[in-house]
Amino acid sequence: MSWTDKASIEHIKQLRDLFKVKALVETGTFKGLNVITHLDNFECIYSCEKLKEYYDYACDKVMKFWEDNGSKGNPYIYNDDSKSFLKWFTKELYPTAHKNKTIIFYLDAHFYDPKLPKGKGKFVVLDELKSLKGFKNGII
Repeated sequence: MSWTDKASIEHIKQLRDLFKVKALVETGTFKGLNVITHLDNFECIYSCEKLKEYYDYACDKVMKFWEDNGSKGNPYIYNDDSKSFLKWFTKELYPTAHKNKTIIFYLDAHFYDPKLPKGKGKFVVLDELKSLKGFKNGII
């Protein structure tokens, strides 16, 4: 099932409603489609994109869509790798902006970093999960 699949979107919305979630955190913005998909579903959406060209593209696309469609959610996109971004979010932003609230984490970064030597850092999601270790208020 893909995140663009209607059943997947509905499942995320069910989790949101069941746990009264106000914010979605996504890794791997790419071109911003998932952010746009959920603008009306969450009060805040935080996303990160490591590659500058995709980050710039996503920022332009998401902000234009947000302004043109009067979407409700506040999108925040960061030019950062997912491991660093998740550590920053959970240690710095969460305690001030969302303290004690449940967050949905959509770990959507690409499954490997092709710039690393063969066999090293193949599964980015493992680093993402390590970055979230000890975080108590998350749905992954």
